[in-house]
Amino acid sequence: MISRDDFSLLIERTGLKLDDAQFEAARTSYANLRVLTDLVRTPCDRRVESPHLFRVHGPTISKPCATDDGGSSNEV
Repeated sequence: MISRDDFSLLIERTGLKLDDAQFEAARTSYANLRVLTDLVRTPCDRRVESPHLFRVHGPTISKPCATDDGGSSNEV
């Protein structure tokens, strides 16, 4: 667990005003958060988790019509 002094410095940086109970609750939670953030930072092989596919089931939306706004012109 992080020392009281080190955690106190982190809390001072944030500008939070915590009483003793809030400080200890945050300090205890900080250890769990560090474990989670370390997991997120660990590179994983792409095969660890399958890709997510999102399919929208509903009415088909027609393609937009071409306009004459000149935004897609290749002319110089």
